[in-house]
Amino acid sequence: MAKDLVMTFINTKGSKSNMTVKNVKDNLTTEQISNVMDLIVGKNIFETKQGDFISKSGAVLVETTKTKYNIEN
Repeated sequence: MAKDLVMTFINTKGSKSNMTVKNVKDNLTTEQISNVMDLIVGKNIFETKQGDFISKSGAVLVETTKTKYNIEN
C-alpha cells in the first residue's frame, strides 16, 4: 500500500497549495511533519503560480490500494 504525504500551504495570494511527497515512512510524527513544513516555508525554496508559501495549513497521509483486473479482449 502506497503512502503519500500531502502538505497544504497558504501562498501569497491567500489560496491553498498542496505539495505531495510519495512513498513516505509509516512512522512519521505530527512534529516531524510540522518541522519540515516550517523549513519549507522558512527557506522559501518553492513557488507556485499563486506565489510563495507563507504559512502552513495542514497535512494528510493518503494511503492508496491498487487492485489490478485482468481484462481479456
